[in-house]
Amino acid sequence: MLKKLQDLLTELQEDVLVDSSDNDDGETCSNDNDGSNDSDDDKENDQLVEISLQNPKRRKAKGRPKSFKRIKRSEELKPAPSKRQNQCKNCGDYGHYRPRCPKK
Repeated sequence: MLKKLQDLLTELQEDVLVDSSDNDDGETCSNDNDGSNDSDDDKENDQLVEISLQNPKRRKAKGRPKSFKRIKRSEELKPAPSKRQNQCKNCGDYGHYRPRCPKK
């Protein structure tokens, strides 16, 4: 993008120089002894050269940023895994632990 802007700027500068040289040719034919046109051209060239390019202003993009995940609907959510029951280490039955085992 920056390269395109620089190319466009150089084209505009060249067009301005060509236009100013066309105008100066007509003036130089009528005013051969006037040296002020050369200094005016130098000033215009200096002004054109002094133009500096800056980075374009960043704007906030429309829509949801790609870095954020959207909130899914309930139909899209995966079913929660079934709750695992506790297994007793003493008797091997499910639903209780060793300290509360009924078969002590």
